[in-house]
Amino acid sequence: MPVGNHYGIFWNKKAKLLAIKYNLDMDNPNAYGVQNGYVKSNDVQFIVDNLWIEHFTNLTPKPIELNGDDYLILHYKLLRIYPNFFNN
Repeated sequence: MPVGNHYGIFWNKKAKLLAIKYNLDMDNPNAYGVQNGYVKSNDVQFIVDNLWIEHFTNLTPKPIELNGDDYLILHYKLLRIYPNFFNN
């Protein structure tokens, strides 16, 4: 754990900024599945990926607005990382 952490429950600035961008919980590490320690970037990214998978597979509202190119890039990235979610 970082000494003198200035990012609250987050391990680093990257994790905190991603949580802010997606309007995720800023106070409860349990919301990220972390019971002891700090929330790391990959914990936040896992939540974000799942929000987007939910959007793409169940046509829920977009978690955040993206321009057309970024939207397609994200979709293809998730298809590569999580192919089983898109095989329905």
